[in-house]
Amino acid sequence: MRVATVIVGMCCALSTLAVAGVETPSRAQPRAREWAGGPAARRLPVNPGIIVGPPSDPLEGSRIAYVFTQRDDTTHIMTTLPDGTGRFTVTQRPGDYSEPIWAPGGLQLAFVLDASGTSDIYLVEPDGTNIRQLTFGESARRPRWSPQGDSIVYLGGPGGRAGSLRVVDIASGEVRVLDPSTGYGFTWSPDGTRIAYTANAPRPTGTGGLVGSIRVVDHDGANIVELDNMDALYPAPAGVTPPIWERDMRFLRYGVRDGFGDGGKHIGTGRRVSAQGLVLQPDVPKGIPLAMSPDGTRFVAGVPTAEPGFPGSLHIVGTVGGNALRVSWPVGWTGVHYDWSPDGSSVVGAHWGSLYVIDAISGASREIVYAGGSHPSWRPRPTLPPDPRPSLVIEAPAADETLPEDATHVDMRIRPVRYDGPWQWSLNSPFPIEGQGGGTQVANGFSARIAGLRPGRWYTIHVAPVDASGVLLQPVFRMSQRFRVASPEPSADLADTLIAYVDGQDGEVYVTSPEGPGRVRVTDDGAEKGGVCWAPNGRRLAYSSNLRGTFDIWMIDSDGGGRTRVTEEDGDETDPAWSPDGSRIAFTRTVDGHRQIYSVTLEDSSLTELTRDGAAAREPSWSPDGSRIAVSMGSAGRLGVLDVSTGALARIGGEGEGPFRWSPLGGPLLMLRDINRDRFGFPIHAVHTVDPDGGHLTLLPGPITASEYSWSPDGSMIAVESRGKDGISVMLADGTNMRLLEGANPAASSPAWSPVPAPSLGVDDPPSPQADAPPTATRLLPNYPNPFARETTIPYDLRDAVDVAISVYAMDGSVVRRFAVGPVEPGRHTVAWDGRNDVGQPVARGVYFYEPRAGAYRSVRRLMAP
Repeated sequence: MRVATVIVGMCCALSTLAVAGVETPSRAQPRAREWAGGPAARRLPVNPGIIVGPPSDPLEGSRIAYVFTQRDDTTHIMTTLPDGTGRFTVTQRPGDYSEPIWAPGGLQLAFVLDASGTSDIYLVEPDGTNIRQLTFGESARRPRWSPQGDSIVYLGGPGGRAGSLRVVDIASGEVRVLDPSTGYGFTWSPDGTRIAYTANAPRPTGTGGLVGSIRVVDHDGANIVELDNMDALYPAPAGVTPPIWERDMRFLRYGVRDGFGDGGKHIGTGRRVSAQGLVLQPDVPKGIPLAMSPDGTRFVAGVPTAEPGFPGSLHIVGTVGGNALRVSWPVGWTGVHYDWSPDGSSVVGAHWGSLYVIDAISGASREIVYAGGSHPSWRPRPTLPPDPRPSLVIEAPAADETLPEDATHVDMRIRPVRYDGPWQWSLNSPFPIEGQGGGTQVANGFSARIAGLRPGRWYTIHVAPVDASGVLLQPVFRMSQRFRVASPEPSADLADTLIAYVDGQDGEVYVTSPEGPGRVRVTDDGAEKGGVCWAPNGRRLAYSSNLRGTFDIWMIDSDGGGRTRVTEEDGDETDPAWSPDGSRIAFTRTVDGHRQIYSVTLEDSSLTELTRDGAAAREPSWSPDGSRIAVSMGSAGRLGVLDVSTGALARIGGEGEGPFRWSPLGGPLLMLRDINRDRFGFPIHAVHTVDPDGGHLTLLPGPITASEYSWSPDGSMIAVESRGKDGISVMLADGTNMRLLEGANPAASSPAWSPVPAPSLGVDDPPSPQADAPPTATRLLPNYPNPFARETTIPYDLRDAVDVAISVYAMDGSVVRRFAVGPVEPGRHTVAWDGRNDVGQPVARGVYFYEPRAGAYRSVRRLMAP
């Protein structure tokens, strides 16, 4: 500590640390010391040159607080007018002060003082009176006020300087630990409900040191979400600058220091990430974001130069488009605090002990403190403390609660605090800062039912109080809560399915069991191949190949026989996708660089152009009912949904890239996101899910890198490709329990999971189930398609001749359809259900169960009627 001997000597001589305007805090726990003050304290000698007492009212004007360091290294908290005049010393006794920051409303300052070997947070009024110690023995640093002024988040912890993320209540002094990880930078969301921060954890790759990540947490410590992990993005040790919120709270901006280039040149990258952890954005141009303007339309950015070290130039950058204003004055952008004036016209910053005020329009700067200044904080417009805020506390579902996989709805329960008016809720869509909420309005009561839930999905509920017309109340306290629906358990019959893929070494198509080991080569012609997909019956494969010079669509039996060329058109035909009824194959046709979606009817080889009016699209994926096709559109590969019957192509908003792969459960779609490139130029991907309407984006837990993927037939698992990395892996549909597919080399690509139990490896496709040897066991197989629109097939195997009856049940246990099949011989058999009950009426959309009774055999499976 810089002034330990000075402080100890003063404490021995005076028994107190005298300051102006003293208040003895009332607190039950032992004090580090008691404060004394009054006129005698004012008469003690101070360092010459320090202004004691205000030359004018210290509350006047838009003042800037800062730390002033004297030549003997003792410090003071001071304020000045923006032109450098009217300086006032807030703390009259020398000490080790740092990090002053104004409270919202400008009626208090918080600062850090190391008075006895441990730094703590104190409060003081702008005229130097009513000093209050807020934390005790915390090694506290980096205080940041909540927007409502009722709490301060900081780094701290007893007995050390590492520090965890903590928040202290101003009124009660209560301290809560939000995240035990060490960190070094954080900001409150504009509505005060969440905190974005950097967190450090040991680097898991064995290289030593710490890795930085960007996280967000609710104000009460719930819902910690990691948005970005530097170890996944940069192989070398990396640092991150404190994140700053955009005004609508949908995205955060921050900077990455990813090492040093040749000759010690510093490398820095600006980044942007969704505050929901959903979609990582491309790098942000114009430098490292450092401070957001009060209206959220601009931010201060530091741009590294080509010189060794950290100095660079300062830019003022618009958050949405526009050119950056480059300030002619070079500044250091790392570890330096910048702050905006309340009206957004100017920025104050520190550089080598001097404080500068920079005009945010012209870029002109003036030096207001010539030496010894640091940690500037611009006072907000003085206002009275706000009235207690209305709030809504989500009591159900509980934070991170997991609902059963068959849950289709959840009943939300809200506890109001100082509020009894209307409110709104929104699912996975945060409310704007002000204006119309846009959520679902609840005029009376504090409960609501949220329907349409799907298995294997994370959801976030947002609630906010509004007026009768749906306008958000100001100031407003919003609340959010995450929960999930459990993923479906993998079917035991997945062991009977196959995964096809293209081997990266010989370029041939292979099939293997998802359980491994062992594989069978299907093709052997030496041509380049890709885009493998299965026929709905699991007996044939389609793929693209350049065997005849250009890429065409080919079909082949799963045992390698019956190879057939499907298309012979000009250009290249790639990305085959078999329709659910098995009658057509959709594909991408590329002519002179222009891509469109076509389909070929297998019965007569006729072609149909599915995308019209020159729409550029590729990589089709059929919905399970065959009514729609998801496609990748444009150069960025954004989601489009094609109506097969009308040809209408809807361009879906949202962030993400194809290929998009439709879940057998009818939704969601898997999508790919290229979030960055590593130092060698290779893309880094993340896997998300998205509903067909572009909503409910969810990032699967990582690290998952992929460039192709395929669903298991029951929608419970995913096969993913990570070309050049690990090969092909399989995992649960929520991204957990990942393992490598045995037998597939690291260069394997284009995984495709067979849709129904397939013939054994290496066995010829049997002509019919009845002509085969009897099955070795009686068993119920998965229905297909599932979900279905008009009809679904229920297959089953019989080992012995028995009477068979099949029943379909609703979720409440009632029987909706009975099939009295009667005596059946051994073999594989099927029953078709048209989605109607016993009296011929169509059943409602939802989950149903089907059960065969074959002698003593009983088994139950689930199906979905969309």
